[in-house]
Amino acid sequence: TEIYTLSLHDALPISKPDMFFKTLPATQINLLNTLAELEATKKGSRIPVLDDKGCPAYVVHRSTIDRFLVQRSSAASPPQLNTLTLDDMLQDSSLKSALDKSFVTVNDTATLADAKAAMDQITVCQDIFVTKAGTRNEPILGWITNGIIEDNAKV
Repeated sequence: TEIYTLSLHDALPISKPDMFFKTLPATQINLLNTLAELEATKKGSRIPVLDDKGCPAYVVHRSTIDRFLVQRSSAASPPQLNTLTLDDMLQDSSLKSALDKSFVTVNDTATLADAKAAMDQITVCQDIFVTKAGTRNEPILGWITNGIIEDNAKV
């Protein structure tokens, strides 16, 4: 099957200019504003979060933000939802743990099979960032989602 030899470039990763993303610090990423911006761009339901050098930090799914907002709104003393930020989500240890595992990285010479194998190492992972050497400590070159892998795996 072709997925095992298909290069990441042939699989058409999402380039940085084509993705909706946010940049740290987490205290400056307002959740409701981010959801409104994501909706306006019509660029899916995931939000890559990069550091100030363009290195990957997290991928936050809209459903995770939605669940967090619902949980907070039903608290005994609910906060003003329009003040909540990504930093508030990261204060929840289980959410932070999940967000820390929200993606993997591969180098720019990897095949789509390499990317899938890396993603499969983490149960909850659905996203892969392509970097020059395949580490989290360098700027992203592209983004592959589980949907891109599935689309390219069809024969």
